[in-house]
Amino acid sequence: MDEWLRLPGLSIHQARQLKELSTMGVQFLALEDLAAALNVPVQQIKPWEPILSFTYADPDSLLAPPKIPVNQADLNQLLTVPHLSPAIATALLQEREIGGDYRNLGDLQKRLGLPVALITQLLHYLQF
Repeated sequence: MDEWLRLPGLSIHQARQLKELSTMGVQFLALEDLAAALNVPVQQIKPWEPILSFTYADPDSLLAPPKIPVNQADLNQLLTVPHLSPAIATALLQEREIGGDYRNLGDLQKRLGLPVALITQLLHYLQF
């Protein structure tokens, strides 16, 4: 939500609304999409145009790596994740058994004591 709040003139309510829509999977592909989501005229948010960059990512694309559900995966599934060593995959399973499901990537990082660089690499491969 913080990223949205950097846009001049956007209220906290509007930022929450955009964050909620994004979380639900709505993709904003143009300024017109944002205007429609906020129920405002495009001209009102036209000053944001130089700040924003719109791209499209197909979630079903062959280029998008498949995400492994961390809280359901077994060792063999975890070993398919790039950058995840057998030792870390085993530790992940052991900690999940002891501490319960991982809430998110930050929780996983904290509980396993993983470096930020590794978390950045795993970001696109794990699902919570």
